[in-house]
Amino acid sequence: MNRTDFIKIGKITNNHGIRGYARFYYSGDLEEFDYREVFLERRGKLLSYFIENFKFHKNQILLKLKGIDSINEVELYLKGKDVFIHKSQLKKLEDDEYYWYELIDLNVYNVDGEYLGVIKNIIETGSNDVFVVKKDKEEKLIPYLESVVKEIDLEKKKMIIEELEEV
Repeated sequence: MNRTDFIKIGKITNNHGIRGYARFYYSGDLEEFDYREVFLERRGKLLSYFIENFKFHKNQILLKLKGIDSINEVELYLKGKDVFIHKSQLKKLEDDEYYWYELIDLNVYNVDGEYLGVIKNIIETGSNDVFVVKKDKEEKLIPYLESVVKEIDLEKKKMIIEELEEV
């Protein structure tokens, strides 16, 4: 399997108790966490771990991985590790929906064809997401609104927007 086939979904932050549970910071919506297998890097390779159990706790997930049965094993093998899933584990989206990882590094142009920069980050604001677009040392914040984003072409790694008037 190719490394580009995997997506980082969070990080093991610490142990929880003595029976092999790990505190897992999940970067997605907690209510949507429903994976049975995750991957962690060890010695330069992504290794598969099956999820034996999980529960929600204070904006994190307490994760019990099969074969990790003690606080010592969590400390030795899991703590501080990034957690990945294979892209095939993602749920299918509607035609006009995108995962954030698909939008990062898209080239952004205005409707006149002027190059504005590259999407380097996405900020969740509650009402709508905001793209952080960088060109050289300049940074623009572009709202992810239907009135602003005119076209997204993942194959061409390109987004076309209607620029907002500067105030």
